[in-house]
Amino acid sequence: MATLKKYLKDILFIIVAVFILSNVISYFKKPDIDDIDTSLISKYQNSSKPLLVYFWAPWCSVCKLQKPNIKTISKYFDVLSIAVSETKPKDIGLKTLHDKDSSIAKAFKVSGFPTIFIFDSNKKIRFIDIGYTSTISLAFKMWWVKSF
Repeated sequence: MATLKKYLKDILFIIVAVFILSNVISYFKKPDIDDIDTSLISKYQNSSKPLLVYFWAPWCSVCKLQKPNIKTISKYFDVLSIAVSETKPKDIGLKTLHDKDSSIAKAFKVSGFPTIFIFDSNKKIRFIDIGYTSTISLAFKMWWVKSF
């Protein structure tokens, strides 16, 4: 029994460490948001709710891992998917804009995929994640933006 507790404690420690490390990495990799023109997303955001904007590319393997997390979040929060690709991407079951020439991604200074922007109800960027983000982390951030 003591061995099982030790393993569970180690697994929990690893999960927490990965969560913290991924957020630290996202913080340092995030773009400078002071001059990002967010007017594009205004027509996709319900004024009283936060919005998650998900930049992805069809060739991105991490984006494929991220897709189920985004779909789960979309059941509870507003999500706008932006596919950055020269060719029209497959339907992923989300409201998706096709960014054929990467102009939207460039306007948001996206430097890697997937990139997630979380906007509050005042259309202010509150969180930016680059790379894989867990469903729990996304749900917590969306709840935080909605609540505070």
